[in-house]
Amino acid sequence: MHILRIYLITLKDLKIVKARILLFLKIALFWLVLAWIARAWFLVYQHAAYPGASFLSTLAIYFNGFKLDLSFVGYIMGVTGLVITLTYILNGKWLYRLLAPLYLLLMVFLSAVFVSDAELYSHWGYRMDATPLLYLKNPQEAFASLETGRILWLTLAVLVVATLGFVAFVKIFRTKIKELPSGKIYGILPFLILTGAMIIPIRGGFGVAPINSGNAYFSEKQFYNHAAINVFWNVGHALSKVNKTQKSYHYIESAKAQKIFRQMHEADSTATQLVHYKNKPNVVILILESFTNKIIEPLGGIEGVTPNFNELSSEGILFSRFYANADRSDKGIVAILSSYPALPTNSIIKYPEKTAKLPSLTSVFNQQGYKSTFYYGGDIDFANMRSYIINTGFQQIVSLKDFPGELNDSKWGVHDEYVFQKVAQDIAQEEEPFFKVFFTLSSHDPFEVPMEQQIPGEDRAHKFMNSAFYTDQCLGNFFKQVKKLPQWENTMFVLLADHGSPRPGKSKVYESEKYQIPMLWLGGGVDQPQQINAYASQMDMGPTLLPQIGFQDDYSPLFGRDIFRANQQFAFYTYNDGFSFLTEKGAVIYDNRQQGLIAGENKELEQQGQAMLQILSDLFSR
Repeated sequence: MHILRIYLITLKDLKIVKARILLFLKIALFWLVLAWIARAWFLVYQHAAYPGASFLSTLAIYFNGFKLDLSFVGYIMGVTGLVITLTYILNGKWLYRLLAPLYLLLMVFLSAVFVSDAELYSHWGYRMDATPLLYLKNPQEAFASLETGRILWLTLAVLVVATLGFVAFVKIFRTKIKELPSGKIYGILPFLILTGAMIIPIRGGFGVAPINSGNAYFSEKQFYNHAAINVFWNVGHALSKVNKTQKSYHYIESAKAQKIFRQMHEADSTATQLVHYKNKPNVVILILESFTNKIIEPLGGIEGVTPNFNELSSEGILFSRFYANADRSDKGIVAILSSYPALPTNSIIKYPEKTAKLPSLTSVFNQQGYKSTFYYGGDIDFANMRSYIINTGFQQIVSLKDFPGELNDSKWGVHDEYVFQKVAQDIAQEEEPFFKVFFTLSSHDPFEVPMEQQIPGEDRAHKFMNSAFYTDQCLGNFFKQVKKLPQWENTMFVLLADHGSPRPGKSKVYESEKYQIPMLWLGGGVDQPQQINAYASQMDMGPTLLPQIGFQDDYSPLFGRDIFRANQQFAFYTYNDGFSFLTEKGAVIYDNRQQGLIAGENKELEQQGQAMLQILSDLFSR
């Protein structure tokens, strides 16, 4: 009898656990359906921006937004699971008393987002984020731009949607929740596990990169990408980043900053022509992960780490005083392709609505009839890269999913040698002209490479150098292939890094040696190998390259200069939280937390750096 009683008690407890798990899943489905309804309403409300929509295009929007939908639900169910866990030993009435007011508040907030987003998209052209918080400082000005009737209509709509949503929740779940019996303390364990498991949909899976709004991007039609975004997730994510988003830099009077900025960008009408091509040249940009001057022998680096790059340097145009604009890949790519320098504590690539307004080299080449392709052996959704790549206009993306699964054998994805092979094959087969960008990954921490160790040493610096040796080896093999192709004579190759490295050595976060990177131009149109000693940075690459290949007036970014025409040569980079400004006259490093210089003493250079960051910050905020 005693054993039978224990069995019956256990069976009863399992039924209680099962009942609560089923409730958990049904509530999750409720919120998922709400997200789908919100997207459907957005599509209906914005029907004018969705002409000629087909069932398949609508299905694609829902399919590509599904991960963000699950992440949104994951956040809610994480909190819900915690409430269920805390009330497990109590009956369902207690659970309902906690969930009902919590969900009511949530429903009001989500309804405000639901209604406002559909209306604001018509004016803003991007999905709602934390921007409305900017207007809370001056609510009168915000409401002054809206008609009284519109304000009343939107307010009423929020109340109606919130009421309908909460009534639906009450009708479906009130009885089910209240009738739940209490359970034993050991029944809490499944809900602790279930609640903890919500981190999986919240992060978007098990990958290295957490989910971001770029995961929803899939189409050349921006409206489709925007519609796929889960607006509830988007607002929540933006709110979590709001302190960083709002940080601005103001050092000097605005008119003076503008004047200094204009003087820094004054230029001559003519420039020295260093390359010559008979036709529109193909352009291939190779962005080499973490390649720093410290490992490039012709630039004073350690001998033997990059023998192929060293040899290639003697065949092309090598820029010796070239700097990364920051110390992260997501910032470096935007500086290279959009001539947009980096903010100290933020990255514009996180905000697709902002990157959609940036100029880009890709757009220039697309307008000239080029086919544009971006190559990356890893997860293209890392650091919101997909949204930026699509926003810049790339017609094709080749990434991790385009390679056989057995090649995905590193933390970051497919090693460089296989992607280099793919790029070389495409160059040989593709119709000209083409524009290609390949971002390598094998020399990224943790520096895993598929070869026997060539540079001995188990510390981080030697592992980094060993991984760079591997990428350099891949680079050498690549150029051995492409030099044999007929396309070589009409192709311009640009090699540069996404950022530098504190290794080898122990460069401090603000020291210039950490940001010094190589830039090398190669190809059939390079007339004479030489070294350029002008100060420049990643944002200058595009404005310098395009005039050399015949596109003088096609690219007009606010930042970046043609190195060969600029009256003043300078480099600029930011770190957390400060900037450095370097010229022939010297260099200064300014720290915003200390509100002063921590290296160098030159008022002119200090104000030039301040003007640069101030204008950049103002532009970002707008």
